[in-house]
Amino acid sequence: MTLGFGSFQIIALILLVVTMSYKVHSDHLGNIGQHGKKICSSCNYFQGSWVVDNHYPLYDAARCPFTKNDFNRQKNGRPADMEYLKYIWKPNSCLIPSFDAREFLMRQRGKKIMFVGDSLSYNMWQSLTCKLYTAAPNSNYTYNTESQLYTVSFL
Repeated sequence: MTLGFGSFQIIALILLVVTMSYKVHSDHLGNIGQHGKKICSSCNYFQGSWVVDNHYPLYDAARCPFTKNDFNRQKNGRPADMEYLKYIWKPNSCLIPSFDAREFLMRQRGKKIMFVGDSLSYNMWQSLTCKLYTAAPNSNYTYNTESQLYTVSFL
């Protein structure tokens, strides 16, 4: 069965909600974050602005073993500026918690995640695996490619 563009959007939205809920539903729920904004589960994510966050990017694509050259913008002629990688979306009324790769690894221990779709979902898969690899650079992992199926396991 071929997934249409609408199905891809649903899968991406589910992944976004699941990823964000790890931090929101932890012990920080309802706390006041930096700048006095409430960290909460209800937020208008559509009203906000793009701001520079110097903690980003969360990984270097050139050093990640899971990034193919096809998806590495610097190797494909992107100008040498890297400032665009530091922009994050910041809603006006609340905070979006930062992705915590170590917490994600602990919560996903023994579980599997599947990305289904086209090159956009493959790009998201590479981004997630690179973030996890950067958070645990000395960990053992397995990386297999079979036809169009790519798997990675952090041991």
